[in-house]
Amino acid sequence: MINTPQRIFAVTCVVPRDTGERLRVQVEGRTVTLAAPDGFERTFNLPRGTATQGLHWQVYGDVFELRAPYRGP
Repeated sequence: MINTPQRIFAVTCVVPRDTGERLRVQVEGRTVTLAAPDGFERTFNLPRGTATQGLHWQVYGDVFELRAPYRGP
């Protein structure tokens, strides 16, 4: 069996430092919105073909990273 890596869409953006646990991530359709209590907000759209059910995100210091797998082969 050949192990084929899954294609993913990845996006990063700078967020206010120490916002990680207070950062709210909202997904509506293909639109993802990040918001923090201090008024910080970023919105971006996922490309067609990504599976929103498989979203994974993490904050590293002041960098937010989101990964979305593409559907199908």
